[in-house]
Amino acid sequence: MPESLGQALLIANANYSDKTLNALRGTEVDIRALEAVLADPAVGGYKVQTSLDESIHMLRQRIERFFVQAPKDGLLLLYLSGHGVKDRDGRLYFAAADTESNFLMSTGLAATFIQEASERSRCRRQVLIFDACFSGAFARGYLHKSDQKVHTQESFSGGTGKIIITASDDMQYAWVDDEIEGAAAASVFTRHLVQGLRTGAAANDAEIITAERLYQYVRERVKQDNPAQQPQLWSFGLDGGLMLARNPAPKLPADIVELLEDPRPRVRVLGIDEMEKRLLEARLHPAIGVALEKLKDDDSRSVSARAAEVQAALDALQQAAELERQADAEAQRQAEAERKRLADAEVQRQAEAERKRLADAEVQRQAEAERKRLAEAEAQRQAEAERKRLAEAEAQRQAKAEAQQPTKKKGWDLTPAIFTLVAALLPFFLMNSAKQQDQPAAPKAPETARLETPPKPEPAAPPPPDVAPQTEVNLPDCATRDSDHDGVNDCDDKCSNTAKGMKVDEFGCPIRIELKGVNFKYDSGELTDTAKTILDKVSADLNRYPVKKNIELRGHASSDEGTNVYSLRLSQQRAQTVADYLKSKGVTNKLIAKGYGIDYPIADNNDEAGRAKNRRVELVWTGEY
Repeated sequence: MPESLGQALLIANANYSDKTLNALRGTEVDIRALEAVLADPAVGGYKVQTSLDESIHMLRQRIERFFVQAPKDGLLLLYLSGHGVKDRDGRLYFAAADTESNFLMSTGLAATFIQEASERSRCRRQVLIFDACFSGAFARGYLHKSDQKVHTQESFSGGTGKIIITASDDMQYAWVDDEIEGAAAASVFTRHLVQGLRTGAAANDAEIITAERLYQYVRERVKQDNPAQQPQLWSFGLDGGLMLARNPAPKLPADIVELLEDPRPRVRVLGIDEMEKRLLEARLHPAIGVALEKLKDDDSRSVSARAAEVQAALDALQQAAELERQADAEAQRQAEAERKRLADAEVQRQAEAERKRLADAEVQRQAEAERKRLAEAEAQRQAEAERKRLAEAEAQRQAKAEAQQPTKKKGWDLTPAIFTLVAALLPFFLMNSAKQQDQPAAPKAPETARLETPPKPEPAAPPPPDVAPQTEVNLPDCATRDSDHDGVNDCDDKCSNTAKGMKVDEFGCPIRIELKGVNFKYDSGELTDTAKTILDKVSADLNRYPVKKNIELRGHASSDEGTNVYSLRLSQQRAQTVADYLKSKGVTNKLIAKGYGIDYPIADNNDEAGRAKNRRVELVWTGEY
């Protein structure tokens, strides 16, 4: 059996979901006929892949694999039949089954895609054949654009060892035979293509069929059927002809030819008998058929009768072969349909699996969000309970400390002073009383004067009790300790274990945390691994603080990261990134992300080291909540 000449990928699209793209009659007939002749060992024995009415995704995948996975030796033949469409900018696309004419870039098969796949192939001998009906013309003579050229050469130029054959290069309909409505009709171009290969007529009496000879054969016959259609050929990087197929109809053996040309009828009959013996050699059928066609009109009745008998046997063999070929084609069509059905089912299964995966992921996401919400609520409740417990403990501690202080006197104790004053004034009082007794008596008043004796002194009050001497009060040990060295003693420190060097308020809680090391790369709002390590420690410290305050996260940018508006947005993004990360680590403080752009640098923006320091985020306490 002759060796295979190469690989072939045959693509045809007859039906389209886009109603603006007409269905193409006979496209399946074209591709099946070409498939049969190319696979024929007498012609080329190509390893043929077929694609009928497939999606754009499948077409791109097939074409790329066909070219990229091809071996270096051999020949690659790509055939494409269907609609060709140009966009507003004149770029050429081929329509797939699901192509949308309004969205060619995403749903069409771009000519540049085929070109790039072709150029990536290791195989240096390639033939590209396009039998495309350009949708710019829906009827004869109607042109959609003023530019009537498809410019195939421009669309596929480049590469080496490549021949491109097209049904036409104008924006015209690639005509099909006029048939009874409803019957399948083969393309004029593809029909002559198949005929030239199958009969060997394109070989022009040579042993092989080159791409150039096939093109000349097809061009002449297409112009005979439809002068308006002009097939085109372009060749790139080829020296000489490129063998496309073998001539399946070689000449009759010389001994048979000699018998058939003998002037004696009896000898010519012997030649016919020899041809009958060779009927089982299918490759000789075309040559035998031509010879028998001439001999049926022979002057000798015996010769013409014998030729008619062998012709009938030949017709029966060819009919049986055609039926077998059609059965094989039908079996292959059914297999292709089944493959497509299975592929569609697999796509649907995968789509359903993806839908279920997304639904499960959404349920899981909602469950995780609810779990996180409950965890945050529980953390907030515990933090509030802890704050209340600490407040009560602090009130109790202060009450206990106040109870340990010496009791202060509410007023002055005058008893000692009164005794002292009475003791000092008593001698003067007694002396004055004696002087009054030595003086003459005053005249008596009309009424009997009453001698008033001085009042008896009140009994002396008991001596004041001894006042206990004041002793030095021993304060609690916490008043003299500062465990975290933040300048606030342990008794008043409500935020113990503050990081060393951190600025704190009167309660020992941080006022402002400079997140040193939490810097960002140029024009980036993503945290580095170093920054995440630092924020992990910060979040752990914040989760230990009993007093919860609002925290403002201030984002900054360097002067070289864009305009003021952009830098402000970038710094806001950085602040929000840090806030989101702290929340993910369980921080329950109210976090307020705010961007300050380039307004507050801490280093020189004239060198990269300074600018790197300015791409930062700071943490500032703003008040209790």
